[in-house]
Amino acid sequence: MRTHFCLLSALLLSAGSVAQQTITELEPLSFGLLAITDNSSVSSVTVLPSNTSASSNSIYVVKQGRAAELLFEGYGARIQVTISDNVNNQPLSNLHNNQRFYLNRLIYNPTLVTDSYGSAVLTVGGQISTSGDGSTYNDGYYDATVSLTVDF
Repeated sequence: MRTHFCLLSALLLSAGSVAQQTITELEPLSFGLLAITDNSSVSSVTVLPSNTSASSNSIYVVKQGRAAELLFEGYGARIQVTISDNVNNQPLSNLHNNQRFYLNRLIYNPTLVTDSYGSAVLTVGGQISTSGDGSTYNDGYYDATVSLTVDF
């Protein structure tokens, strides 16, 4: 069984500034093409911001995934931007299957400093896990939308 993951991210700005800040998704977080040989126990895949990945138990990476890249623009020059999220075992779903994967956590540096043009790039990895309940996963895309809070 092969499963391809794609994680979409929606961003929320929590700042009171009137300036035109934008966040553009340059690359979505992808866990790659995976094979699950046994779902009787929880297995996981981790993609780090460095684009390296690791898997545990009965899930195998057939095609490497990659970390998300988010471009921050329109912020002040050389200011600190703080990012947070509330991801904690968020379900990733597939339209053709009731079985879910779980996004356990996002992995990123929670503080950025913009360059002299007010821009910065955030690289976001993550960890997903299977249900471990013995049921099978259909081939296909499993996705979720997550929110990040940006303070500056």
